[in-house]
Amino acid sequence: MAQMLKTGELGGLMVNVDSGYDIGAHKSAPYILTSQQLWLGHIYPVVMNAERWKKLSKSDQAAFTKAAQKVYGTLGDTLDKSYDDMLLKLIKDGAVVRMPNGQEVTKFAQAANYQNQQNQWAAKQEAEGVKNVQSVLQKLRNLMAKYGY
Repeated sequence: MAQMLKTGELGGLMVNVDSGYDIGAHKSAPYILTSQQLWLGHIYPVVMNAERWKKLSKSDQAAFTKAAQKVYGTLGDTLDKSYDDMLLKLIKDGAVVRMPNGQEVTKFAQAANYQNQQNQWAAKQEAEGVKNVQSVLQKLRNLMAKYGY
């Protein structure tokens, strides 16, 4: 991919800042447009098979619940700090970093039409036999909206 950026075969790349750094994209494409609102954030659900969960003792269920709450309580701060650290590494390596304003982020989200892409993906999954994809997607959207995303 880095070679494709160097030759101009690719004019740009959209990846998380850390992934872009890991593959050295900034060495071939040093102009970085980044925003935490454009972060390709992953949702890290702590999940377990319902039947297995029911077989756990109440104290084990409580321990899992407590651990999940602790992780969720600190994950955002950890990701924010790693994001800032990564930007500093990129700048130190010679990258030119620019953060779009809120209006630019909104325009990008509209142009990307990401919700339509999600809907198509969910419909394909359900057509292939995966159950409840649309309802889970909606729950995730509701959760993200709760936190302003």
